[in-house]
Amino acid sequence: MLQDSLLKIKEKFTHPECYEIGKLIELLSKYDSGQYIYPGVLKSFLDINLTCSYNILKNIEELGLIEKVFFIQCFECKHVYRNKFKSLNEAITSYSYCENCDEIIDFNSIQLIYMVNDDA
Repeated sequence: MLQDSLLKIKEKFTHPECYEIGKLIELLSKYDSGQYIYPGVLKSFLDINLTCSYNILKNIEELGLIEKVFFIQCFECKHVYRNKFKSLNEAITSYSYCENCDEIIDFNSIQLIYMVNDDA
């Protein structure tokens, strides 16, 4: 991410409750525009729970630096689809059955990640 974007994040997170802001900035500085940020990476790197990870990403999204993206991973066989979707509805209606194991694709198969915006 660009230095201006990282500064916006520092200003937004003046009182982080569950992590060290320096570690968050260190991690986010490694991401470039178009790359995906997985909530589990924040969880591991910052040693926080997933709820806190999603809250951090939601706050960064409010700054316009990242956006939600959905992808499908079959709940049964773990097959991952290459397509990424801008909306949950688009993701759930794109596939009915797993192309690998024929299991039904449902909400358990859809995962939320975030993509770094072009101007971040």
